[in-house]
Amino acid sequence: MIDFFDPFSLVEGSKPVEKVKSNYYHTDAINDKAAAYIREMSGDDKPFFLYVAHNAPHWPLQALPEDIEKYKSVYQPGWEAIRQSRYQKMAKMGLIDPAKVQLSPRHPANKSWEQNPNKDWDARAMAVHAAMIDRMDQGIGRIVEALRKTGRLDNTLIVFLSDNGASAELSERYGPGFDRPDETRSGQAVSYATDKTVLPGPQTTFFSIGPEWANVANTPFRLWKSQSTEGGIHTPMIAYWPSGIKNKGSINTERVGHVMDFMATFVDISRAKYPQVYNGHPILPLEGKSFAASLKGKKIRGIPFCSMSTKAPGT
Repeated sequence: MIDFFDPFSLVEGSKPVEKVKSNYYHTDAINDKAAAYIREMSGDDKPFFLYVAHNAPHWPLQALPEDIEKYKSVYQPGWEAIRQSRYQKMAKMGLIDPAKVQLSPRHPANKSWEQNPNKDWDARAMAVHAAMIDRMDQGIGRIVEALRKTGRLDNTLIVFLSDNGASAELSERYGPGFDRPDETRSGQAVSYATDKTVLPGPQTTFFSIGPEWANVANTPFRLWKSQSTEGGIHTPMIAYWPSGIKNKGSINTERVGHVMDFMATFVDISRAKYPQVYNGHPILPLEGKSFAASLKGKKIRGIPFCSMSTKAPGT
């Protein structure tokens, strides 16, 4: 959460990185390193586990100009219109059942787009946010291609999920401090202009999307990250496994799980054994429950596993 173009806290292995290449962008670096690990680990028939943790699209809102350009006019309709259109699209796609999941009310403190004096700035902020996701998607494509070229794609389970709700925090209000720099490593001043006179996007800015866009990003749920409402605890998840998933392209809104279920699922499908003791140390018991049966198209009876909600995940 520091600088996508030259993060001063960057580490390669255990060694601090003192200088990055001139065209460095952190999201690209993460994806390219992940693809390199796949090529390295595919040298034999052993299974492997790879955790790719992206910072994007967390603040600061920093993206490449060519990616921002794609979205420069997309968010001009404003918060209410886009939130409504997203809800309708989700219902049409089957991600939610509109009879069970209604569009939640906006927070009373949220401004209306019509009364917003900073429409251009706010539309730009979300355009940068989208550009950051676009760049992440491009790199995930390279990860998938690495799996394809090494012959591992068909028998690899890929699980993609986001953080627990978009963040409503306004990073610019905090100003420099801790993990928020006052200048780049090369000495350029970083702007935290709360009067919105500086557009987000370049390395020399440190802004976030704020509560109105966070509410849109969490459609159809209430509020955002750090709150225990649906907008703060629900996250979408995509699973891809060509040789293992039974109903490809389907949407499962019946089961609600927890991230701790991943370990149980990976142990299950790899036919591994979860240890009680490792290198002489007792291991905490496995807490999650496998959802491998759902991937294989089997109907599971009873209460949704590890459920914190009975509503359908729908972002």
